[in-house]
Amino acid sequence: AGDQTVRIWSEETEYIYRDVPFPDRKPERDVVNEERNVVNEDSKPENGVETEQTQIEEPAKKVIKKSTERTGKDILIKEYDEQGNLIKITKRDTDLESSIEFSFKDGTIASAKASGQWWHVGPINKQKNTATYEFFGEIEVEFNEFGYKKEYSTNEFGEITTNYEYNEDGLLVKKVVIDNNTEAGYTNKITTTYTYDVMSQDWTKRTETDDQGNKTVTTRTVEYW
Repeated sequence: AGDQTVRIWSEETEYIYRDVPFPDRKPERDVVNEERNVVNEDSKPENGVETEQTQIEEPAKKVIKKSTERTGKDILIKEYDEQGNLIKITKRDTDLESSIEFSFKDGTIASAKASGQWWHVGPINKQKNTATYEFFGEIEVEFNEFGYKKEYSTNEFGEITTNYEYNEDGLLVKKVVIDNNTEAGYTNKITTTYTYDVMSQDWTKRTETDDQGNKTVTTRTVEYW
């Protein structure tokens, strides 16, 4: 039954003669009103049918406090406020011992700073919600409520544009990289799709596969408020 009990009754008389609770599956809930049309515990219901009206309150959805994603030597940390709004992104390269940090206020880039010798921070643009930094070339990042929306980088070989797509839960589902190599005179487009062990905010592992068949696994740990 809807209240997670097992009910046994007579098929001929429709008389319920046993009501067995199933505690292992019973959810947390508040019973607002419960009506049973029963004369007494040992008797048959007046009309042979037991009715019940129950209002169930779903538990409040947990809000992510911090998520840490690890892909090889790269670590991406996202931090959120108590309402679930993104307030900080930290990207680390453990091999280079360098990192860059973006902070947000009301969904807009507020500041950026880098540590180590490889990343150097440039200007931010609050109107466009972008930040610029250098990492073997200049990179401009545009943000949305989920994190990176678009990256545009230039170097001695040409330019690379990366677009990110998310689902309604904020999970990355697609990445499209357009590599315009002016030095070699060609343009290459690589599309990467993502699959998760559990398609919810509780996912702990994802597998990214590009259209050339290359696969990479990312693991994530999550802290909640």
